[in-house]
Amino acid sequence: MARAAEGLRDRDRGRVLLAYGVSERTPALALKVQHALSALNLVYEAMYPDFNRYHGAEAIGSAADMYVLRPTTKTWPAVSARVDRLATAIYTKGPQSTEAAAPAPGAPGAAGIEVAGGTAEVLVGEWPGDLAPRVPRARLSTWLAKPYAAHPERVAIALPAGLEAALPRLLLATRAAYARVEPAAPLDDLPGLADLLSPVYAISAGDSGGSVLAERVAVPGDEPGRVLRRILDNAHGKVANTWREALIAARAGLTKRQARALIAETAPWAADATPLDLPLDRLRGLRAAIAATLSAA
Repeated sequence: MARAAEGLRDRDRGRVLLAYGVSERTPALALKVQHALSALNLVYEAMYPDFNRYHGAEAIGSAADMYVLRPTTKTWPAVSARVDRLATAIYTKGPQSTEAAAPAPGAPGAAGIEVAGGTAEVLVGEWPGDLAPRVPRARLSTWLAKPYAAHPERVAIALPAGLEAALPRLLLATRAAYARVEPAAPLDDLPGLADLLSPVYAISAGDSGGSVLAERVAVPGDEPGRVLRRILDNAHGKVANTWREALIAARAGLTKRQARALIAETAPWAADATPLDLPLDRLRGLRAAIAATLSAA
């Protein structure tokens, strides 16, 4: 269904037809399928029971229902998140096929990537294909481009050589409580990274191999810190928009127009940028700029 919806992405009008049948004795299976369709934010325009008939398909009552489904604007983000997770084949002896043998306990890749006493629920970047084959994966570019559809507790990131400067942005894009980063080479300035991300993460070195561990910290108690955290937590959103709403919440009676004017005067560079777009020097100076707008308000 996700692949079919991809084919309609550039069309103003389009429908996806799905034939799916279940036995009268297994309505829970139909419910499960409909939950999967709902997760793609598709509109049900029609469902024709027993539309298709089959010979020798008694397991599904020899018939399949015909679903007529229409994508919405919310379908595309859900489709992208789903497609990014399809890193391996389902059939043709893929890891989810009936021919595939389950990995033996303790076999390489069977236990997944350990993150803060648990296993990673999403692998970001290029990881070996036989490593935790059933764990969803996301490309680095996709991770930075839009929020991940789910809310994983633990994330593991593979950082290739030459992209060390992108690490602060990759971590800001991660909404998980814990993250583990495996760089291609040990990082030169771990204290600098820890200082830059201190409003959001506590950064530490892993036990071995140059890995970096990030644990989400509590929201700061001071007012500029709370506004800064709100902006950084919404890493894919426009800085000025989140900043404006935080100012209004902090200063009773402040209008949207007044808040927008304060931000434009203090930080004109924030208008069309997300935290992931900002140069590192802007990120470092963001707290002082926020404090200035709070004082002016």
